[in-house]
Amino acid sequence: MTDYRNLYNQLHKDEAYGKVIDQGSGSESLIDFGCSVLNVGCGRTDWNVRVQRLRRVQRIQAVDISDIAVAYQINKGIICIRGEVQNIPFPDNEFDIVVCFDVLEHIPPQDIDRSIKELMRVASKKVIACMGFKTTYAGPRGERLHLTEKDKPWWIQVFRNYGEISIYKKFIILQV
Repeated sequence: MTDYRNLYNQLHKDEAYGKVIDQGSGSESLIDFGCSVLNVGCGRTDWNVRVQRLRRVQRIQAVDISDIAVAYQINKGIICIRGEVQNIPFPDNEFDIVVCFDVLEHIPPQDIDRSIKELMRVASKKVIACMGFKTTYAGPRGERLHLTEKDKPWWIQVFRNYGEISIYKKFIILQV
């Protein structure tokens, strides 16, 4: 079995990984002014800093499986802790908005439902997600990184199982 924490720590040692494509780019307008935000699977992008500046959020925090990504966010002034989408280390309804960009396709299919329920559990208003659709991506030793490779209609249906959704560009917005 693959040790994903170690794998993503190795990937994040590569300066290009996670910075080439900022999956959250374009979602900033979906964040309400003055709200609290949790970014699950934040990686090493500057989305948190951008949203903090542009949307004047009350509070923004982040979670990532990679110690390197956590350190990167802390260095940028973001409160960030190590954690996984399947078991988010925060109380129920702790954040107004929970975002999860380019994460769920990295989760095994049998953990998708649990992961979405966790996102919903810590959100009080909405969950905003985007996924890589049917893309195969391999790690440095050929490890399969996208464990749930599905098309956009499949993901939309999965999120519909949890409530009212809307679509904005590549983002699925689930009302909690």
